[in-house]
Amino acid sequence: MNFQRSKVATALAYILGVGGAVSLTAANAQSSSPDIRVEVTGSNIKRVEGEGALPVQVITREEINRTGSTTVTDIMQYISSNTTVGMTSIANTIGSQTNSVQTASLRGLGGQNTLVLLNGKRLTQASGEVQGVYGVNLDSIPFSAIERVEVLKDGASAIYGSDAIGGVINFITRSDYRGIEATAYYGAPTRGGGGEIGSATLSGGIGDLSKDRYNVWGSLYYNKQQSLDQNKRDFSRSSFFPDTGPVGVSGTTFPAYITTGGIGSFQYPNCEPSIPIPGGIIAAADRCFFDPAHANGVNSIPEVETISFFGSGKFQINADWQAYATGAWTRVDNNFVIQPTPLGNAINYGPTGDTPATITIKPTSPFYPTAAAIAHGVNGQPLNLRYRAYPLGLRDNEDVNTQWQGVLGIKGSRWNWDFDFDFAYSHSKSTQQPNRGFARYTDILPVLNGDLVNPFGPQTEAGQAAVNAVQFTEKAFEGESSGYVIEGKASGDIWKLPAGPLSLAGGFQVGRQELKQSFNPALQEGNVTGYGGNNLDINADRTYYALFTELAVPIVKNLEGTLALRYDHYSDFGDTVNPKVALRWNPIQQLLLRGSWGTGFVAPTLTQAYGANTVGLSAPGLADPLR
Repeated sequence: MNFQRSKVATALAYILGVGGAVSLTAANAQSSSPDIRVEVTGSNIKRVEGEGALPVQVITREEINRTGSTTVTDIMQYISSNTTVGMTSIANTIGSQTNSVQTASLRGLGGQNTLVLLNGKRLTQASGEVQGVYGVNLDSIPFSAIERVEVLKDGASAIYGSDAIGGVINFITRSDYRGIEATAYYGAPTRGGGGEIGSATLSGGIGDLSKDRYNVWGSLYYNKQQSLDQNKRDFSRSSFFPDTGPVGVSGTTFPAYITTGGIGSFQYPNCEPSIPIPGGIIAAADRCFFDPAHANGVNSIPEVETISFFGSGKFQINADWQAYATGAWTRVDNNFVIQPTPLGNAINYGPTGDTPATITIKPTSPFYPTAAAIAHGVNGQPLNLRYRAYPLGLRDNEDVNTQWQGVLGIKGSRWNWDFDFDFAYSHSKSTQQPNRGFARYTDILPVLNGDLVNPFGPQTEAGQAAVNAVQFTEKAFEGESSGYVIEGKASGDIWKLPAGPLSLAGGFQVGRQELKQSFNPALQEGNVTGYGGNNLDINADRTYYALFTELAVPIVKNLEGTLALRYDHYSDFGDTVNPKVALRWNPIQQLLLRGSWGTGFVAPTLTQAYGANTVGLSAPGLADPLR
C-alpha cells in the first residue's frame, strides 16, 4: 500500500482524570499553497491574505485536540462569542423539554439568529425544535471530520441571510485526504462515580487530485458518554444553598406534604422516608423540601451515544474545473434520568392548563395520618396532598436525533473569474420515548386518590401494581425536517486600481424548508405527567430565494472597504433588502483596525411561525416578589 507519507506514529497514554489516546496514523492531507486565493467565512470574495474586513476566529484541529473535546458542543465552550444565553445543550437543559437538541448562540441572540454551516453549506433546522429551542442541531456536525472551525463574530445578513444576525459558525472538514488514520480515546473523572468517555475514529482516503484526478475519503466516528449523577459532585449535590442564594428545592415531596389544616410535613424534622428509595428530602424552614439534585439517580450528565460518518469525493474534470460531492450522517441517542414527577393541586394539566392535579387522602385509607389530623383539628376530613410520585419511578426518557446532508457541486474558473454551483439537501428526524416514570393524569390520579397507595411510606404489593399498570411508555414525539438549497456564485477582479484590484462577487440562492412534528394525542391534550404542559402538531413549509453581491474596494494602501447587498424573499414573510459596509485599515504590521455597519432581518423559524403557544411550568427556584 502506498501512502502520501511513509510515516507511522503511535502513542499510548492514560492519565486518570484527563484521558488518553491511542493513535495510528499513516497519512496526512496536503496543505494549500500560501499564495492561493481562498474564500473565508464572512465574504464571497476569495483572498490571499487571511485577515478580512470582518473579525473571524479560527479554531484548528490541533487546538481542538488539545482541549480534549469529543463533541461539537464541547468546542462551543472555547468560542468566546458563544454564550449560554439562548444556547441549549444537554448539560444545561437536562430535564427540560428540548428533545436533546443542542444549539449555538453567538452574542446571546439564540440559535435562530446564529447561522451554522458545514463547508459553507446550509443545514436544515432541527426536527426537534420546540419553544425556546431553535436553529441547527450541533449534533448534526460530524466531529471527526472537522479540520477547523471559522467563527464570524459580526452580523452577516447581507452576505448569508436573516439567520446570520448574531454571526456565523462554519465547520470546515478535511480535504484531499489520503491514507488511513485510526484513533481511540478514553477519559475518566478523577473522583469516579460515572461520567467516563470513550471514542474511536477510523478515517481513510485514496486518490491524488494532481495525479489521479480524483480523491475519495471518509471518516467514521463513535463516542459514548456515561452518565453522572448530580449528587456525585459537591458543587451539584444540592439545590439548597441559602447562604449564597441559589435555592431550587420543591415543596412537592415524598413523603407527601399535607396542606389541609396546616399539617405540612408531619414527619419533620425526620424527613427522609423510611424505605430504601433514592433520597432527595431535606429539612428546612420548619418543613420538608424535595431537593432534586440530592436524589440518587438524577443525572447531571446523561448517557449519550453518538455515531457519525462523513464522506467526500472530488474529480478534476480538467485544469480549471472540478466536480465534488459530500455526505454527512449522524445519530445521537440521549438517555436522561431526572427526579420523579410532582403531583398535587399546585400542578395543572389539560388542553388549557387549568385543571389542578388534586390528590387527597381519605379517612377510609389505611394510610390516613390520624394522629396528625387530630393534632390540627381536621380529623375525619379528606387531606390535600402535594406528592412526589416515587412509586412511578425516576423519569427516564430517551431522545434519538438523526440527520444527514448531501451536497453535489461543480466549481472552477473561466475568464479570470471563480465559479461555484451546488445543490445541498439535508434531512433531520427526532423521536422521544419515555421508558418509565410517566403516566396519564387521567390514569394516575384515580389510583392516587384511592385507598391502595401509601403517600407517606412503603407500598403494598397491590398499591405498587396499580401504579405500574398506568405507566406511560408510548412514543411521545416524532419530528422530521428537511430542506434544499440551490446556490451559485462567482467572484473576480473587475478593475486594477493603484492600491490593488477592485473585486466583485455575486450569486443567488433558491431553497425550501419543511417541518412536520407529531405529538402523542395524550401530550396534545396536556395529559401526561412530567411534561409541564400540552404540545401541538406542526406541519409547515416555506420557499425562499435570494440575490446577493459584494464589492471589495482598495481605497489606499492598507485601507480597504467592502460593500455588500442582499435581497431575500420568503414565501410566507415577504421581502427584505439588507446592506453592509465594512472598513479594514492595517497602518502597521502590528495593528489592524476594523469596523462595519449593516442592517438585518430576522425571519422566524417554522416552529416560531407556526407552532402554537403551550402552557407549562416554570423552573424550580424562581421567585416572584410582587405576587
